[in-house]
Amino acid sequence: MKIKCFITGKMRNDTPEERIRQFYAKKLHEEYGYPKELMDIEYPIQRGSKKTGEAADIVIFHSKEKTQKNIFIVVETKSLSVKHPDNQALSYTTATTAVWAMWTNGDNFVYYLNFAPNLFFETTLV
Repeated sequence: MKIKCFITGKMRNDTPEERIRQFYAKKLHEEYGYPKELMDIEYPIQRGSKKTGEAADIVIFHSKEKTQKNIFIVVETKSLSVKHPDNQALSYTTATTAVWAMWTNGDNFVYYLNFAPNLFFETTLV
């Protein structure tokens, strides 16, 4: 079964994690006002000497320049069965210019502010 990606319009496999990704991408656009053209899905993040980048679930860029050096927010989504955040979003963030990292399983939301290079502060947004 497939579902349509809210950001790219491409058809994606319908998995529990994909449903959370699409829910949050739509929320970022409709509730928080991030334009679709500044967002991307499964954006490859190059870390260290690895030849290929690992895919961040959702990224939001500072501007229309979609480069790793222009990322503002990195979002990592998981299915509801994953109860606690791992460090995946933080790991991606350290390889970018992102100021924010975020983790969600659709029920729980954890936000990290990167207010110095690779120095993160976990926070709650209200």
